[in-house]
Amino acid sequence: MKKITTNELTERLKAGKIKPRLRSKLRFNPDNIENWEDMEFIAVFDQNHKEGVILLDNSNHSYVIPFNLTTGLTNKSTGRSNAITCDFCTTWQIGKRAASITIINPTEPNRTFGFLCCTDLDCSSHVRNKTAESVLSRTQLREDLTVNDRIVRLKKNLIKIIENTNIQSL
Repeated sequence: MKKITTNELTERLKAGKIKPRLRSKLRFNPDNIENWEDMEFIAVFDQNHKEGVILLDNSNHSYVIPFNLTTGLTNKSTGRSNAITCDFCTTWQIGKRAASITIINPTEPNRTFGFLCCTDLDCSSHVRNKTAESVLSRTQLREDLTVNDRIVRLKKNLIKIIENTNIQSL
C-alpha cells in the first residue's frame, strides 16, 4: 500500500461516501505506520476502537470500507472466550484478540456483512510472522505455508470480501 497523508484520507472518505459523523471520529496519524509497503490494508479506528474504515488499494482500485467492531466474543452459556480464525488473514485468535467485524456498504447502508477478525486488524503483520499471535497461530493451526503464500491468501480473502459486500472502488 502506498503511504497516504491525512488530507488524502479526508478526500478518500468523502469520495467513499463515508458519513460525516464517522469521518469526524476517526483517529489517523500516518507517521505512526511503519512499512507501508508491507501493508495490504490499513484500519483507521475511532477513539474507542469500535468503529472505523479499512483503506485498501488493490491493483488499480482503492476502497474505503466502513465497519463496526465487536470485541469480547464469549460463549453465552459458559462465559468463556471463544477462539476464532480471522476471515482475513486466517490467524487463530483468542480472548481480547478475537473480534467480529460488521462491514457496512456506504451506498446501501441497510446491507451489512459480518466476519470474524483480529481485534487489531493488523493482518498484514500477522501473515508476515511479525507478531507473537502469528507464531502461536501457526502452531495451533499446524500451518506450514510460507510467508509469501500467506500474503497471497490474505489478498485473495480481501478480494472475496470486496466482491461479497459489493463495495465500490473510488
